[in-house]
Amino acid sequence: IKDATGVWGKGTKATEQALISELKDEKVKVASIGPAGENLVKFASIMNERERAAGRCGLGAVMGSKKLKAIVVRGKKKPEVKDKDALKIVVKTISELVNESPMAGVYREFGTPTGIDSMTGVGDVPIQNYSISRWKLMKNIGSNALFARGEVKKHACYACPVACTGLVEHEGEWVRWPEYETLAMLGSNLLVDDLDSIIRWNVLINDLGMDTISLGGVLAMFLDAVDSGDLPPNYAEYGFTPDRDIRVIYTTWGNIDAIENFIKMIAYRKGIGNDLAEGVRVFCEKYDLPDKYKTHVKGLEVPAHEPRANNMTALDYATTPRGAFHSYMPMHLSTSMNLKEEVGLTKMVNRFAKEEAVEAVKKIQDVSESYSACGGCIFGFDFINVITPWVDSLNAITGRSYTAESWAKVGADLMDLKRAFNVKAGQSKVDDKLNIKFLTVIPKGGTKKNVPPMEDMLKMYYELRGWDKKEPKLA
Repeated sequence: IKDATGVWGKGTKATEQALISELKDEKVKVASIGPAGENLVKFASIMNERERAAGRCGLGAVMGSKKLKAIVVRGKKKPEVKDKDALKIVVKTISELVNESPMAGVYREFGTPTGIDSMTGVGDVPIQNYSISRWKLMKNIGSNALFARGEVKKHACYACPVACTGLVEHEGEWVRWPEYETLAMLGSNLLVDDLDSIIRWNVLINDLGMDTISLGGVLAMFLDAVDSGDLPPNYAEYGFTPDRDIRVIYTTWGNIDAIENFIKMIAYRKGIGNDLAEGVRVFCEKYDLPDKYKTHVKGLEVPAHEPRANNMTALDYATTPRGAFHSYMPMHLSTSMNLKEEVGLTKMVNRFAKEEAVEAVKKIQDVSESYSACGGCIFGFDFINVITPWVDSLNAITGRSYTAESWAKVGADLMDLKRAFNVKAGQSKVDDKLNIKFLTVIPKGGTKKNVPPMEDMLKMYYELRGWDKKEPKLA
């Protein structure tokens, strides 16, 4: 344990560079927090390799509360593998399946930004705080615009055959491009179509150490409330005192300067940023805002997949242990998903279905929980849509003998365990809900005027899980 005084107050980039330089070892890995974590912003992230984030749920604030600036590791031992030959065979099988996957091919070429171009038509991309599902400027922030902007270098996580991310030039250096969630939450959801600004903000936010999803949700809520007149634009009434670093700018949708200032104000808890740093739920409670602004589930801001565009997404948001969480095998992809007979989902599920949606959500959550517990990238699961190779890899590594069925059973047990923890912590079925905004029809666009039938789906979901219909019991 070392004194962090020398790096306290620094951004995550400078922190990582300083620690690597101090240790004189380029192979060390650094997980650090930025000023947002130090200031206990409730959606502060833990950053590693400068631009990779443990972003959601405010883990950076947990480190900050312990005055822990960074963790530095240098691995020198190889992990033990029970059956190396079997693992080689499984790796070859997975690589072949990934290379044959049409989805992997799209991600290899265009990355997650392609979601802006491909999912707008079905109403999945949030626009103006989830208020509309069409925006004529959307084309300015998608993958086509990203590639038209200038040279792009493809980039892969360690040993990945897909390389779904990329590097773009920014102020004379190569940086990771903004992923889909960032483009949507800081772009269309704020009515910002300036791609250069979103790229700049992505770099800034990573350095400050914040989750771009929750940050975008907080900013959209704030802009919406000011624009609608439920919050006056006179921030001084809320304890805001301008200083040299922060300018008072009238808040409007798409205002680049205002948004950039609010990003900094939140990270450093300046003025109104101090309250925005608490997240959507606490901010709305403090200022007694109407329910339509409460775009969160269980306190976690809704990500960049519109729940009215897919009933599976809606039910998943309401029932996941953490709240509005999109990184189980993504429900918005379920319409093109075929999990074979391994978990009993042998046909594509209509995105506006009800009974089929409930069954799909339960089964996808189960297998995704198991996969997540193994530490795998969820895209790997999405690309091949089968479980057996992953089960085989776990067996080869550990020497155990899981089947697809027992793998899914572990996931179901994990869901029960997490539910029991939440119930003991004071949560109940009352918290399994979507905000009124998401239960209101969008007149036009890809959501097709759908309103998720939450009450009916939740009843069926509790029954499938074996949870009490009135109040989920402790496991």
